[in-house]
Amino acid sequence: MDKSQIREMFSRYQQGTATPREKRMVDAYMLIGEAEKANFFDEEKTVIKERIWAAIKPVPVSLRKPGIRWMKVAALWALLIGTAITGYLLREPLLDHISPLAIKTMETGPYEIKQLTLPDGSQVTLAQNSRISFPVRYRGSRRNALLNGTAFFDIKQDATAPFSVQSGDLDIQVLGTSFEVADPKSGYEASVTVLTGKVQVNQGAQKLAILSGNQQVKYDKFSRQSNIKYDMDAIAATSWTQQQLVFEEVPLTVVMKTLQVYYGMRITVANGTLKESDTFSGSFNRNETRKKVLEVICFSSGLSYSLLKDSTVIIKR
Repeated sequence: MDKSQIREMFSRYQQGTATPREKRMVDAYMLIGEAEKANFFDEEKTVIKERIWAAIKPVPVSLRKPGIRWMKVAALWALLIGTAITGYLLREPLLDHISPLAIKTMETGPYEIKQLTLPDGSQVTLAQNSRISFPVRYRGSRRNALLNGTAFFDIKQDATAPFSVQSGDLDIQVLGTSFEVADPKSGYEASVTVLTGKVQVNQGAQKLAILSGNQQVKYDKFSRQSNIKYDMDAIAATSWTQQQLVFEEVPLTVVMKTLQVYYGMRITVANGTLKESDTFSGSFNRNETRKKVLEVICFSSGLSYSLLKDSTVIIKR
């Protein structure tokens, strides 16, 4: 039974048009699922248990044949156990339909890097212009996240609950490791780089690679071809996670606007100082002061600056 069939079954269940077998399967799982924390309200469990016990309560004494009552009870219990097992195997899809988990989304803007913690304690560093979505808590044996952009993952190991990341065409499966997934909005190439541990990278039903530390797979979304690097510097490739500001051929006008927002200062550029073709490439660590950043940018661009007492900066050539 796939998820679409489960949704249809629950629609019938909620509308009162489900078959007796479908009702028993849902009821049975919800009963045995009461041990799973926070899946159902106590009132719901009580109603469900009463419904099941009503179905197997002893038949009236007027039935002359004493074996009938126990045969009925035994048959109902056998059916209940069978449907309960089916329901247990499908418990996570069933719960997703009955009580869907809220989804949390975090995103970054230009030249912004964020760090966040997933419900299982795993750590994620989200790169600029990226977005990640994940449940507010993980249920059962599934841990997952949906990524749009680039992020570095440091996954808490749990052999009973593999972690997965869905990023565009790629599906990354991992038990416990640190790795980067890069799938920029612009461009046809996506990549997965492993720092420690081991991951499996799939594209649909096709297995692209099983990667260990200092290995990387690149996937061309246009040609659908992949290329594996078995010996690369993963630390250097993921060094952006230790930086807050990363500029690559960014127009200086945009760089100045970014610094204004980032450091909460006002930057005034003298007329004719900057050209449209003026760009800057560089990166800065979290502990860099605004003075140090201004010095580096201005020196490399042939500019000078004056920092006034009211946090106003004058840029000129």
